[in-house]
Amino acid sequence: MTIVENHSRYMLTHAIPTKGDTGDALIIIINKLEKAVSSVHERPIHLSQIQADWGGEFRNSKSITELNQQGITLKETVPRHSETNAIVERANRTILEMSRIGLIAAGLPKGLWDKASDSAAYTKNRLPHKALGGKTPIEIILAKDPVNERKNLHPFGQKVTYYDYEVKDKLSARSYEGRIIGTLLPLVHTG
Repeated sequence: MTIVENHSRYMLTHAIPTKGDTGDALIIIINKLEKAVSSVHERPIHLSQIQADWGGEFRNSKSITELNQQGITLKETVPRHSETNAIVERANRTILEMSRIGLIAAGLPKGLWDKASDSAAYTKNRLPHKALGGKTPIEIILAKDPVNERKNLHPFGQKVTYYDYEVKDKLSARSYEGRIIGTLLPLVHTG
């Protein structure tokens, strides 16, 4: 699931096992976004409307109940006309392409697609955007310094060596080869 904040083009992705889990995931994402933006603006910020395609995952009773409880209205696009939700459709395509390229370039399995898509959204939020006059989404929505934020970027699947601080015995290996598979340097052991 990809969420794009309309004003800043800030993207959030969340892997969900089935479309039936959309309601719970949506509320988690909304709460995270509202909390982050509220802390920057030092006042409560609440989402008022969600625009979604006609996929049905937002129209189930659980999702509608959750949105109503939060005071959020659901605006749906015209069925079978993805161009009426062009910003999110383009974001989905970009995330998919970046994820596929990251997995292939790193030689990692397709099963890590959720980590690759999170990494793609993280990267995209820190890159200048033409629709924002050259500013970055994270700069607009969270008032973060884009140059400083880009220092944290690493290629998805980058090979690294990491140290194991749990000493087993004197002759055991203490460092291992791994790969960066996430935004906050989660590693996959490859050695």
